[in-house]
Amino acid sequence: MNKREKLIDEISALMTELENQDLVFLKEQAGVLDYNRKVRLKREAQPESGGSEADKGAFTVKNSATELQEVRIEQTERAKFFHICVGKVRLFMDSSEIRALFQIASAAGSPEEAGPRLFRWFKKERSDVLSEVYIPDGKSPVLKDLYQALLESFTSAS
Repeated sequence: MNKREKLIDEISALMTELENQDLVFLKEQAGVLDYNRKVRLKREAQPESGGSEADKGAFTVKNSATELQEVRIEQTERAKFFHICVGKVRLFMDSSEIRALFQIASAAGSPEEAGPRLFRWFKKERSDVLSEVYIPDGKSPVLKDLYQALLESFTSAS
């Protein structure tokens, strides 16, 4: 039995013990992972050299940087989970991730200072978010809007 088959068996065995809401959560997460895999494969299939600048930008991103994207944070029906909504994309986050993002935002003095910090956190902890929403760097307007949404949505529990 190879490593992949062993992992599939272990995951299958664990799923028999989970409640329905946990299975729904796992299904959603598997869908996100599958989507991200497909996006990555599509990007890797794009030629990196040759062609005009217009041709290089021909790959359609679900939410491009040029679109006006409203950023908001919504609590899910389960109190410990949230969606960060960026345009039409809903990013699933748990309370510890939201808490970490809030701490980064509240420690920053400005949106310009928060952007690179939030980018580093996403790159390390949730790189799927960077491709899902298209956040190319720490200067992305999405990060500035997220900074504002975090500060407006939460308060420090001192």
